Amino acid sequence: MSWDTYVHQIQNTFDPATNAWSVTNVNQFACVYGHDGAAWATSEGFQLANYEFDLMQEDGSTKKVPCNEHSAVMKAAGGDRKGGQECGVRICNQKYMFMNAQDDNGVKYCVLSRQGGGGACIAKTGKAILVGVWGKDVPMSNGKVQNTGDCQKNVITVAKNLLAAGY
Repeated sequence: MSWDTYVHQIQNTFDPATNAWSVTNVNQFACVYGHDGAAWATSEGFQLANYEFDLMQEDGSTKKVPCNEHSAVMKAAGGDRKGGQECGVRICNQKYMFMNAQDDNGVKYCVLSRQGGGGACIAKTGKAILVGVWGKDVPMSNGKVQNTGDCQKNVITVAKNLLAAGY
């Protein structure tokens, strides 16, 4: 199985009983990275980046601060609300707000929301970090819209499979 298959399983719900996709378009974007920052697989147009961000100061000026999205999601999955950096948790240069973090039998994960709707779920295994991003008005194949619960379920399911496989 290629790493792209895992990204596909984050974006769509697979039913092993029927050996078919039961719901597609559960997440707009997904990726699997190694702890070292190497991209193992990403959905088209989606990647964790490094850049400088113009952070607004209290006096109205801006200050350039470094943003390392991979480092931030790694720390957020472990419960760090700001991702260990001044610019906070950012994915594809969009700001996310930390909602909660948990540990599910060796898979550390967190749920994030973003201004304007939508959000993400990040899961961390022994060797991998997984991200699923959903949009608030984006339809899934079952007629419902993308949401936190389905995003979280798919990301954690794939993370548990990777953990069981030694990742």
